[in-house]
Amino acid sequence: MAETRPELLRLAPRRRDRAARAAGAAGVVAVVVYEVAGLRSLRTAWFNLDRLWAGC
Repeated sequence: MAETRPELLRLAPRRRDRAARAAGAAGVVAVVVYEVAGLRSLRTAWFNLDRLWAGC
C-alpha cells in the first residue's frame, strides 16, 4: 500500500480555499462588469465566433 504523505494532506485545504477565493473573485468581477457595462453593450462587444468560422 502506498505511503500517505502528510504534507500533501496539509496543503489540500489551502488549495480548496484558493479555488473558492478565485471563484468568488470571478463572480464579483462578472457582476461588476454586468452592472457597469450592461448586457446590451456586452452583446455588441462580444467576439462573434460565427464570423471567425465563416472566414476559415
